[in-house]
Parts: sequence; structure tokens; C-alpha cells
Amino acid sequence: MVLACLGLTSVRGQITVELDFEKDSFIANETMFASVRVTNFSGQTLRFGTDNHWVMFAVEGQNGFLVDQRGTPNVTGLFEIPNGSRGTRRVNLAPYYEMTTPGRYMVTATVICQQVREVLKSPKREINIIRATTLWEKQFGVVSPGSEAYDVRHYALIRALNNNRLELYVRVASRDGSKVYGVFSMGNIVSFGSPEAQLDRLSRLHVLQQYAARSFRYVVVTPDGELMTRHRYDYTRSRPRLGAGAENLIAVMGGIRVPTESDLPPSLETFDPVDGSSSDSPSPDPGEAGGEGGIQSAEVGEGQ
Repeated sequence: MVLACLGLTSVRGQITVELDFEKDSFIANETMFASVRVTNFSGQTLRFGTDNHWVMFAVEGQNGFLVDQRGTPNVTGLFEIPNGSRGTRRVNLAPYYEMTTPGRYMVTATVICQQVREVLKSPKREINIIRATTLWEKQFGVVSPGSEAYDVRHYALIRALNNNRLELYVRVASRDGSKVYGVFSMGNIVSFGSPEAQLDRLSRLHVLQQYAARSFRYVVVTPDGELMTRHRYDYTRSRPRLGAGAENLIAVMGGIRVPTESDLPPSLETFDPVDGSSSDSPSPDPGEAGGEGGIQSAEVGEGQ
């Protein structure tokens, strides 16, 4: 028994688990990727992902009780961490945990290491659900490809004050709000003026928002809540605006397109302004945050 306890202490010093989020504050149902980092100095390669229970999460509300769980995140898929390395698996928690009431929540990750027969927990990580205001909303119909099934869905543009910065969000949900297809941040927005929003004949949402003195962000969102286009336009002799383009689809008229590293689809070139104007630096790519599974990476080298 003493030897087992000594082994337990030794292994826990060799394998550590950390939990992090890309930011501290979210609005209700916003894509919320939890990054589970496992640092391995156990002397062997650790293998995870052969089942859907190697990493589990616990979310506590303000009253200290666990929040309701809507489902189980998909964390299957081989995930190997060589000795002397740190591996990271990202999991979107938003679809699976009831975190819709504004307030503080505490999240813990538990990792089961089958090879060393240990259960390791991360320190608790605090996140906040913040209040938001709906600026614009629109119901629309959509027909599922290959079928005659007709569905009514709902677009909404939402504004929230996040760490003293105004941010604009897009929400795509069912008509009654019982199913959320996607909620993500489109980045900062100026306090004056309002975003421009239009639907095209394919029921895609086009949004043009001003985020700096002479800079605008243009995005296109599908009825399934996926971000398909993100571009930057600058005010030149004319102000950017939405209008009818080729094939009677919505397009940006006026201004000048400025390629950036955050473009979707990615641009073949980028442009850095030399006039001191603000560069386009939105929140992490919402398109990446649309899946339900995890994204893994391995950081090889000395752990910290």
C-alpha cells in the first residue's frame, strides 16, 4: 500500500494536466473551446483517444452545483504525447453544458491515464457568461438538400461589452431557439453606427460592420451557422456598403478590399497599411470553432 502511494505521487509529478480557454468571457451558447494540456515526463509515450471517456469535464455554477449536461463531447481519435512533450486537445463545450445564465462558472478537466492507471485533474478555471443585446434579427426558411423538408431558422446580430470592448456576435438557431447551430464573435465594433445585414437568395447572411475609423469587416454566414467569408474593406473615396452583385447576390460596393491574414477563404497575399490605421485582428477563427470534436496538437520539447 505504501509503495502504491509512493508510485502515485511520483507519476502525478511526471504527468500534469492544465485547462485553458482562449478568453475569459463568452455570451450564451457561444463556441467555447477548452484546451486540455497534458505534459508528459513519465518516460513513455502516452496514448489517449481510444474511447470517449479519457477526458471529462465538470462545470460548476455560481451556487457550487454542477450544471446540467446536454450530452457528451466527442473526444475519440488517437492522441499521442511522446515523453518530454506537451499535447493539447481542444473541445467545444458549448453544445454540451447548460451555461446560458449570465454569471461565473468554474470548469475542471479530468484525464484518465490508462497506461499508468492514474486519474489526474486540472486546477479549476473560471469563465464568465456575459449579458448581451440583440441589435437585429431575421427569420428565414431553408430546404434541406436532397429532400423536401422545410425548416424555419433565425439569424441574430448580438452586441456585448467584453472586457471593456464592444463585440459583435452572430447567432443562428431554430425558430423557437431550442437548437443552436452556431454562435461566434465577429470581433470588435465601433460604438457609433450600426452593422449592415442582408440575406441573399441562398438564405446566407451578409454582414458589414465598422470596427475602426476607416476599416470595415465583411462576413458571410451560412444557414448552418458556418462562417464562409471574412474580408476587410477600407474607406477610401467611397464608404463600403452592401449591394446587389453578380448573379443578383449580395456584395460589398465601394471602399477597397485589403487582404489580411485572417481572411476566409485565405488570401494569396497580405497587406500591411503604412498610414498607421488599425489592422484587422478579430477573435480566433469562428470557422475553426464550429465542430463538435476536438483538435489536437503536440508541442515537443522541454515542458514548463
